[in-house]
Amino acid sequence: MTQERRVVYFYDPECGNFHYGPNHPMKPHRLTLTHTLVVNYGLTDCMKVYRPNRASMNDMISFHTQDYVEFLRDVTPSNMHTFPKEKLLTYNIGEDCPIFEGIYHFCSMYTGASLQAAKYLNNEVTDIAINWSGGLHHAKKFEASGFCYVNDIVIAILELLKRCVKMVKTLGLPLLVLGGGGYTVRNVARCWAYETAVLLDQEDKISNDLPYSPYIEFFYPDYTLHPDLTTKLDNANTKQYIEALRTTVHDHLKQLVLAPSVQFTDVPPDYLDTFRLELVDERDKPGGRFSREEEKMEEVKPLCS
Repeated sequence: MTQERRVVYFYDPECGNFHYGPNHPMKPHRLTLTHTLVVNYGLTDCMKVYRPNRASMNDMISFHTQDYVEFLRDVTPSNMHTFPKEKLLTYNIGEDCPIFEGIYHFCSMYTGASLQAAKYLNNEVTDIAINWSGGLHHAKKFEASGFCYVNDIVIAILELLKRCVKMVKTLGLPLLVLGGGGYTVRNVARCWAYETAVLLDQEDKISNDLPYSPYIEFFYPDYTLHPDLTTKLDNANTKQYIEALRTTVHDHLKQLVLAPSVQFTDVPPDYLDTFRLELVDERDKPGGRFSREEEKMEEVKPLCS
């Protein structure tokens, strides 16, 4: 007999009380109606019901820019006129995405529910998680779009990716695991070593303190498998520099000969993180064999025989 799958349902009774404004097609009140039907059909007896936690500022800036989220926190219908018109245009505030009372709390509610659902799935608390208030997929990194202000889907996916390898492994299918991107060498090495342990069901048996090797200084200053990566770098780019760079790029693009079938439109700018590419001096022999110095390295004993 098939084992019954565990289902959790997230619902905040306040989430349906928000209002985008007269004649706006997006109506959060649909959440209240949905919940009433679910309850009256007796479906809540078949699953666990939770009032979700609210998403914090830090949760939301895991995808969105901090300036944009702070704007959502600070703006209200009564003070919107105090914000520069350019800022409202930058964040795409208008008829589709109006400012309404409690907008930040609304975003915090539905995003918090999606994030908590992802955490429950990652920690195997449940097999299926439902959050009908979530799914606002149009919101972009630094602007609202299509009735959506905070993209809870992306934020939930970022949480789910923490256990991606482990989850795919449980499917029991033939699995090819590859490397790819990642250019901070010490973090790539830690990540891939940990995921190797996950694939071997050894993640709970390896120490967070890195074992000694001739390359241990690459992992200065913490020498741990799971370092604290919460520190964020300040964006030192000025608006003047970005605008000058944008103008230069556009001037170069104007010199390109376009194919008739290709549309050439301006894409809204974004602030991208820059990554320092660390090059490794390859000294391996032809054929991919180790050098003699590497062959003399002390043999690492396997975790399992």
